[in-house]
Amino acid sequence: MKRHAVLLAVLAGAAVLAAGCGRKKGEGPGGNAITDKLMNVASGGRTKVESSDGAVRITTKDGTTVVAAAKLPANFPKDVPIYKGASIVNSVQGEDAIGVTLQTTDSVKAVADFYRREMAALGWQEEANVTLQGNTMMTFVLADRTLNVVINDAGEARVITLGLSLSRDSAK
Repeated sequence: MKRHAVLLAVLAGAAVLAAGCGRKKGEGPGGNAITDKLMNVASGGRTKVESSDGAVRITTKDGTTVVAAAKLPANFPKDVPIYKGASIVNSVQGEDAIGVTLQTTDSVKAVADFYRREMAALGWQEEANVTLQGNTMMTFVLADRTLNVVINDAGEARVITLGLSLSRDSAK
């Protein structure tokens, strides 16, 4: 089951990157029906894949996930700040979680300081903060939501991953 979930995630990422690249009406999100077929096989025939507006919508019996390149989900919470000057790489929206990947050239420390300051100002409580080998992970909680902020030093740039659980119970 985990293997299928990982394969679906990888295929979804590939589909997003390929979405809209010379695709004609009626073709799958990968530019032809190959991605659709691979996802269908990986899920045992229980996956519906649709693409529009640069996003791929994957529906299974467990719910719907939307993967989009270079934009935030329409319902992204206003009380979760996006690092100033960062570019949006992609986003993933599920039934009870949202993930966003950002990129900046600022330091890991500058990004971590921003999130610590801004999240506190918005009423979020910091529950964890770990720095290891120059990378930082922080966890913030507000009501029934949990936000994980991971800042990775990727050489020329820093990659910021925001993982928002819309219910604390679903994060466990």
